[in-house]
Amino acid sequence: MKNMTFLFILIATLGFSQKKAEDFKYIHNKRYTAIIIDPEKYPVEMYWKDDRGKLLRNFNNLADYVESKGKKLRFAMNGGMAMENRIPCGLFIQNFKEITHLNTRTNGRSNFCLQPNGVFIINDHNQAQICLTINYINPGNIRFATQSGVMPVVMGTMNPILTTFNKSLYVRNGIGTFNDGRVAFLISNNPISLHEFADYFVELGCYNALYLDGAISGMYFPEKDIEDEGSWGVMIGINF
Repeated sequence: MKNMTFLFILIATLGFSQKKAEDFKYIHNKRYTAIIIDPEKYPVEMYWKDDRGKLLRNFNNLADYVESKGKKLRFAMNGGMAMENRIPCGLFIQNFKEITHLNTRTNGRSNFCLQPNGVFIINDHNQAQICLTINYINPGNIRFATQSGVMPVVMGTMNPILTTFNKSLYVRNGIGTFNDGRVAFLISNNPISLHEFADYFVELGCYNALYLDGAISGMYFPEKDIEDEGSWGVMIGINF
């Protein structure tokens, strides 16, 4: 009985240690780079302008802005499509305030209009989810949200529209969510199609995934000497 008790404790301890090890995971291979995090332990925030209303635009400005708040920017990624003036193409919520409204347009040439598109949401408990735009409802507890499209993965299955659409090749970035609440931030290391990009999320085991942008995609992760340059609208960051 004592041996059985010890074995149970050992298994429980190993399981707990393994879960902790997965709270912040870095993956890098020839095809893509990904950061997988538990947002309840590493809260996700979204940025657009500084306190004076000036566009932050790039990771260096964002890092300085976060530092002015007494924190340090650990990770960041461009957070969705924007118009030429860097106004988000669709819904953007920052600290519970709706900055731009939900875009329900379904016809157009851009990837944003491909269906289904979706919304990446962080609630007041730092829990994350990706929901279809047609299912979006704000119950009043959404702290951050960014809308983009297309959704490469929907409920664990690759979006079938991507098998025939969009043969163009770009460096692309996006977000995936898992059934256990974790979030994957992923960027391709080479120009790829949307179909191949979707396949990366399927390989990771994401339940839903949201395409953020292509051609101008960038990641900031100084711990691994990743500090891409670019000019963006919304940016998603993790601080400590």
